Parts: sequence; C-alpha cells; structure tokens
Amino acid sequence: MTSARGQDRWSVATARTHFAGGERGVMAGASLHAQDAGVRAAWNDSFLGRLPGEDYRNELLTEAVVSTFAAGHLVQETDYAWLTEPYPITLVVDGVFRGFLRSPQGRQATLQYMRRGDSWGLARSISDQPAFEQHLHFQALVPSRLLMIRGPRFRAAVERDPAVGLALSRELARLMMLRTSALEASVFADTATRIAQHISQLAMSDPDGGLPTVWLSQQELADSVGTVREVVSRIIGRFRSQGIVRYNGRKLEILDVEALEQEAVIE
Repeated sequence: MTSARGQDRWSVATARTHFAGGERGVMAGASLHAQDAGVRAAWNDSFLGRLPGEDYRNELLTEAVVSTFAAGHLVQETDYAWLTEPYPITLVVDGVFRGFLRSPQGRQATLQYMRRGDSWGLARSISDQPAFEQHLHFQALVPSRLLMIRGPRFRAAVERDPAVGLALSRELARLMMLRTSALEASVFADTATRIAQHISQLAMSDPDGGLPTVWLSQQELADSVGTVREVVSRIIGRFRSQGIVRYNGRKLEILDVEALEQEAVIE
C-alpha cells in the first residue's frame, strides 16, 4: 500500500511501528483516551457521537490505539496483528487524510477527504471476510492522528444494540452518497472542474493569512485528481488569471470562494 511518494520512506519495518502508532501509539484504557480533548471532539463529531450516554464510549475506547502520521505518510496494514480478528474502526482525530484508489499502473483516483470525526473500516469490521484485499488506500496530507477501535468490541456492540446498528447504517448510507458523488465527478466532470472541486475540499483556514489555503504541491494535487502536474499547472494558471487563487510561497490561497465553487459545478 504505497505510492511513488510513500514507497521510499514507508517500509514494511516502519509500518509495524507507525500503523500501531506513529511514535508507537498507546493502547490505553477508556479513561486515558477520554482525557484527550482531540479524541473527545472526534468521537462527538463522528457517527458514534449519536449514541446516548458514555457507556459505549468507555467500552469502545478500551484498548483503542492513537497513532500519529506525518504529512505524506500512508496508513500501512502490512503485518497488522488485528487482521486476524474483525477489522478495526479507524477514526480521524485531527488532520486530513485522503482515501484513494490506485491502479497497477500507478494512476490514482481520490474518493474522499477525511477530517476529524470521519472514519473507515466500517464495512470490513462487520464483514464475514474481514481480511479481504483492500483496494482503498489512506494517506495523511498534513500531520494527523488516528484512533483505532478494536473490531471485536465494535462488532459486539452492533450485534447487541439496535441503536449502534442504526448509527452504523446511517453512516454507511452517508459514505455511499459521498462516494457516488466522487464517481459522478470522475466520470462526468472535466479536469478543470475536478481540480476546482479538490481545491475547495482541501482548503483550510490559514491562521496567519486568514484566507482559505491549500498546502499541497501541484504534483500532490495532480495525484489526488488523477491527472498530471502539467495539466494542474495550466488550470491553476487560468484560475490565477481570473483572480480566483494566488500563490503565496508554496501555499495556494483562495481569493474568491464563490467563483471557485462555480468552477466546481458539473455542467
């Protein structure tokens, strides 16, 4: 599970360390994780936050693992011990991750950007074949943290309580609609429209400049869109000439959000 960007620095040996924790994440009791403001915020923003009371939070956070990822690093599953049991639920605590498909020839297609409270592994955690081959990969775009909840605990909660099953069903329906929209864009939108969509989705507030900002390079943006850097450069050049965006060093700042959103509409 590597890319041209990740292969040279994300080996099988380091995967054992980083997927189980960037600096060796702590498998801790629920009370320790509950003291982490980021974990609490991510839980409350996620589909799990809809569950009433704290009993399920305490149960599911028991033996959970918080992992740290540097920008550009892939979530690597090689030799991950929990794959012998129901697949873990992975919850974004902070930062941004990209979920993408990659062809054998190296072409990529981004399905979703994930921020605090977003999750993956839901379908696999309840599948009768939890170790099926994974074609969807995940990459940290900025320094980020993940919370991994043990699969058996989540699966037991789903089987025991209809409220958990309903929350899971609603989240799976939301993900299906998101990824259907991504498929629509990849099939029907032209490249300029897709670049505008990705810039809009990736924009984050810059505490220094105050403008919505994208921190990816043109090559990274090309990988996300599924095109080549030269095309991204040409399209961004047009957006710059229209006064929609500008470069400030390596940062791409959005000057006209409304105009960018118009460029992102599929016609």
